[in-house]
Amino acid sequence: MPKHQPLVSIPLLTYNGERYLQEQLDSIFNQSYKNIEVLAFDDASTDRTIKILEQYHKSHGLVYTINRSNLGFIKNAQQSLAACKGDFLAPADQDDIWKLDKIEKLVANIGDNLLIYTDSIPIDEQGNQLADYFVQQVRNLVEGNNNKNFFFENTISAHAMLFRRQLLEHALPIPKEMVFHDWWIAFVAATYGHIKLYKEPLVYYRRHPAQVTIENKRDYTNFIDRLIFKEHRLKQTKQNTLKNLRSFSTLNILDKETKELLDQLITHLENFSNSYFNKELQIILLQYKEDLFAMNLDRNLDKAAKKFSRGLWHYRLKLYT
Repeated sequence: MPKHQPLVSIPLLTYNGERYLQEQLDSIFNQSYKNIEVLAFDDASTDRTIKILEQYHKSHGLVYTINRSNLGFIKNAQQSLAACKGDFLAPADQDDIWKLDKIEKLVANIGDNLLIYTDSIPIDEQGNQLADYFVQQVRNLVEGNNNKNFFFENTISAHAMLFRRQLLEHALPIPKEMVFHDWWIAFVAATYGHIKLYKEPLVYYRRHPAQVTIENKRDYTNFIDRLIFKEHRLKQTKQNTLKNLRSFSTLNILDKETKELLDQLITHLENFSNSYFNKELQIILLQYKEDLFAMNLDRNLDKAAKKFSRGLWHYRLKLYT
């Protein structure tokens, strides 16, 4: 191992991941880049996950921590990042598979940037490839230092990023309202430095039924329940956007224009449930459309601004008539 290789920390979050964990750990410990530390943080698993971690502790030197109670994803992620000692950090999920040269390529290509990331290749439960790309199917991948790109959307997953340790000085602690920790890291990276896209996907991202989110639950049995569910999802989506924007506004290095824009967006979105269409919000969105909707595959950004300006009553009339 060359002496000049910087240490790369790989914080791994686990929770009842016995089915795929060994395959992921093998892909990490067999990386062509050898100067790594792997730190697993288990969020009170009840299956064989902890036994697997102990096995890799003995065979590969894996360091693992078991939470006494379930902390939840954000808190577990925060403690995992804080424990890392490396010059670079590359977070990992328990059920993916890394290409064996992932760390080598990201370290070699990060340059002067604060963060580098790739797209992922989706695979099914058996490891069969589903497509060539995951995120690029639905979003444009952005790079640079425009933090406004991340106000409404995020294309940078934790499992696909590598960033400099200095980013933690600004990214921790993660705001309590923030919905996803990787979204926060991406926003902070674009605020304090530059983000680079590495075009070759370096992670096999597993899609399977255990990945349950609010968006894909279907807790209805009839037409009325379906309408109620859709309305709830609309409100939840806007609430999550508000949580993120409020979190972003707490960053102490924001320039005056960005801070004022965040405050304006927050004020208007707080009225989502009481409005049909917000013309003032649309005017603001049109002014910054190239920044705020940079991830849209559909380049009709005027249409995107109009859609985002709709209030709940617009959707109610569509849903219930």
